[in-house]
Order: sequence, then C-alpha cells, then structure tokens
Amino acid sequence: MPIYKIPGEKRDGLQKYRVVVNYTVGGKKRTKEKLVYGKGQAEASEAAIRRKLEIAPPVEREKKRGKLAPGLTVSGLLALYEEERGSEIRKTSLDKKKSILNTHVIPELGEVRLDDLDEERLIAWRTKLAGTDRKAATKNAARRELRALLNYAVERRLIPSNPIRAVKAFRDPYRETDAVRLRYYTKDEFVAYKKAARAAAESDGSLRAWGIYIFFMLAYYTGARKGEINALRWTDVDGKNVRITRSVTQKIRGEAWVETPPKNESSVRRIQMPVPLIEALKEHMERQKRGEGWSESCFICGGLAPIPDTTIENYNQRFAKAAGVKHITIHEFRHSHASVLCNAGINIKEIARRLGHADEQTTMRTYAHLYPQEEERAVGILNGIE
Repeated sequence: MPIYKIPGEKRDGLQKYRVVVNYTVGGKKRTKEKLVYGKGQAEASEAAIRRKLEIAPPVEREKKRGKLAPGLTVSGLLALYEEERGSEIRKTSLDKKKSILNTHVIPELGEVRLDDLDEERLIAWRTKLAGTDRKAATKNAARRELRALLNYAVERRLIPSNPIRAVKAFRDPYRETDAVRLRYYTKDEFVAYKKAARAAAESDGSLRAWGIYIFFMLAYYTGARKGEINALRWTDVDGKNVRITRSVTQKIRGEAWVETPPKNESSVRRIQMPVPLIEALKEHMERQKRGEGWSESCFICGGLAPIPDTTIENYNQRFAKAAGVKHITIHEFRHSHASVLCNAGINIKEIARRLGHADEQTTMRTYAHLYPQEEERAVGILNGIE
C-alpha cells in the first residue's frame, strides 16, 4: 500500500501519513514521496502524484475493484478538489463549499469510497438529512455542493457517471412565495431613505459618513453586491459608467479585508449610471481630494481602506429609522434596484446583466412576479382581431 501511517505524529487532530509512489523512468526505478496530514489528503495526494506522472493505480487493486478511482473516498475527493482547483476560485467561495460539505455530507459519506457510492447510499443520506430541522434551502445547498463535487469526479474520470440524479431536491411545503419573501424599497421609500442618509452625512461632515451615504447610493442605483461596491476605486469610474472587476471580502480570518475576483465571469461588467449617482460621485470625489493621501486608486466609499461591513449595517438601520421606512438588508438593495426596473418593464436580460447574474433564469425566478400584469392588455389586443 503506498500510504503509510506515521505513528504518534498528529497535527490539529489529523494523523500524519507518508505517501509513496514507485515508478520507472528509462528502465530505472524512482520513488516520489510526500508527507501529509489526514487520510483524505493522503488519498488525494496519491491520486494527484499518479496523475501527474501518468501512472495507473496498482493492477491488483484495479482488477479487484474494477473502478476508475479505487480506494478514493468522498473526503479524499474533496481534498483532491481543493488541491487542484483551490487556486482557481475565490477563497471565500471555496471556504463556503467546504463548510457546507463538511457539515452536511462528510459526516455521513466522508469515508465511503467512490466505487461504493451508489444511488442507495445517496438516497439513505438524503433521507437522514430530510429528517433534520434544517431549512430546505440549506439541504438543497448540501445537495448542490455534493452534485458539483461528484461532477468534478466525473470530469476527472474518477467515476463513470454522477449518481446524484437519484437524489431529488428538498421541498418545503410551507415555503413562502417570492412575492412574500422578497423585500425591497419602492421609489418613494428610497427617496425618504436617501434624504435621511444625506442629512446624517451633512450633520457629521466626515469623509467616513459621506462614504457611507455614497455606498447606499451605489447600492440602489447600480444593484451591485456589497463586496463589489467596497472594492470600487475611482479608476473604475469612467464618465457615465462604473466598471465592476473585483470584490472585497471581510470574512477571511485574520484579515481585515481582502480583494478577490468577482463572484463569476458575468459579474465582470460595465454599468451605466443615472444622473443622480453621477452628480453624487462628482461631489464626493471633490471631498476626498481635500483629504490626505488621495489618489485615483483610493476606494470610492472608504478612501484608503474599505468601510467595515458592521459599520455600514449600523448606519443602514439608523437611516431607515430616521426615514420612517422599514429596514432592509444591504443585499436587499439589489432587490430594490431590480424591482424598479421590473416595474418599468425593462427587459429581464438587461436586469440580469446589470446584476451580474451568471444565469438569466436566476433573475427570472427571483423577479418575474414584479413585472406589471399584462393579462388585460393581452386580451385587449386579441379583442381587436375580428
């Protein structure tokens, strides 16, 4: 066996292993070794070494199991995925994926070999998860991440097909409709909110207070995500347009903030701004220029550094209370942006583009009910055909 346990050596509760792969080059025997912690990581490292050296798994194991991924477990697959794809996706996205899988999948399926992971085991996993008090959205997130992980295994030819098809999506019989769940500001509500936010900035007078006011102007008028707004620099503003090319996360332990790529390829976009936002940005640039250390590389809202998420949310609650309107989350400013455009009959493709959605169907499912009712107009057109 090419994986050897090193007795008495552990780190963070994980056993230390030596991975040894023997191979031959030009008739000479060679050995590739690697020290890792955790059985799953050891299995993933063995598979990675063999793939890099283009070495097939030992023949006896291949014959015994007759599968493409002999011995590799679900935990090993996750470790292999992280090793191969970790540098290609945002750290926050990878951490979220691992958190979901480690919470809802690995405890039940982690030690199951891929060649033993059949429909029966997956249905049993679904049945057990369905019996928990987790929300349907949480359960479906687990199913979605497991499906993606197994799709990766298919892509790497570790398994011939994805058995997740036997696992149906979870349903919530008491789920509220989108119309009930979706919260946003109407035009009148945002006007009141904007006045309260500007009054607070004028009263405070600091660049921080003005930056927070500008943050919510950008949120409502562009529909950009929180991290995308925090990442905006003056170099991203070009006349009537603002370019979204990166994001900022404040969720990485030990770091105040980290710039990352945007959520997906569709998130890289150009958004044309309305006049009220253009004028507000011009005023704010002049304010920042009067401060110390200004340059075009400064963050639009925070100056030298992004504004902390908690600070933005605290002001959000304060502005809503002062304006006499309901409190909505920062993310729901995206819903507010979309709702205005939907009610004006703007094409769903343009709304999806402005929001940076990777899938237009996501936009349709979320906001279709906001479009004006067209039934009477449709019937009126048909009535004219005699």
